[in-house]
Amino acid sequence: MTPLVTLCSSGLEAMVAPELGGKTLSVRNRSSGHELLFQRIGVQPTARSEFGDWAFGWDDCWPSVAAGGPGYPDHGALWSQSARISEKSESRLTLETVPRDRSWYYAKTWTLIEDTIEVSVSVENLSTLPLPSFWTLHALIRLEDDMQLVFPSGDSRKTVSGNDFSPRSFPSWGTASKFWVPGPVERGFCRVDYPTLGMAYRLQWNPAELPFLGYWATNGGFRGERNAAWEPSDGYYDSIQTAGDNGCLPILAPGGAKTLTLRMTWKRK
Repeated sequence: MTPLVTLCSSGLEAMVAPELGGKTLSVRNRSSGHELLFQRIGVQPTARSEFGDWAFGWDDCWPSVAAGGPGYPDHGALWSQSARISEKSESRLTLETVPRDRSWYYAKTWTLIEDTIEVSVSVENLSTLPLPSFWTLHALIRLEDDMQLVFPSGDSRKTVSGNDFSPRSFPSWGTASKFWVPGPVERGFCRVDYPTLGMAYRLQWNPAELPFLGYWATNGGFRGERNAAWEPSDGYYDSIQTAGDNGCLPILAPGGAKTLTLRMTWKRK
């Protein structure tokens, strides 16, 4: 059994697994009882050598999303690492990760305030070489037939895999699609409304830190599962190769560091 850390505020309860790269397994609204994250019922997370069945809950993808050779595994390098707790209280948790070769440092803090999780991430290049890398949120959320998306730039989107569909409707059964808002977003905000549940999921971030936004949805098209994800990122998009070709690949200089923050809200409408 993987040890879990439970965080609580007046509005939320979250469960985090430090030994699994800081995977967040659950974000539950305490007043409604509704779970935000997609969960694979009956699956006990364990350390794995491939992402595979790992795709549930909330992971951070860094230094990339897609695999790209040594140092760039599928869905990033964090999920396969064990993180160390450096700070813990009822509503706040900080984890630190350093790989065996000590080439980089990654720290993440969750702070629960009422119905919101404030997230702070710090990354540092400890090596003597430049480090091409970008950060992407990978929080798989529950999918409901009547969920409604609010893009930060109207309905503007670039389909990079799967079939296009209107964000005012829902993908047909048996499909899976990935979109990106083309180019930098002007406003760091997006939302999913769940009318039947009476709930809303909101993300807010600084577009100067995370200028790009992806969106993933599968309605049975990937392993028969139903989930979706907003994916703010500072690279455009997914792989080191594609981001480099697009001229949107951040590079951490030796000894360089960066920080980013975002706010995740799960509340009654």
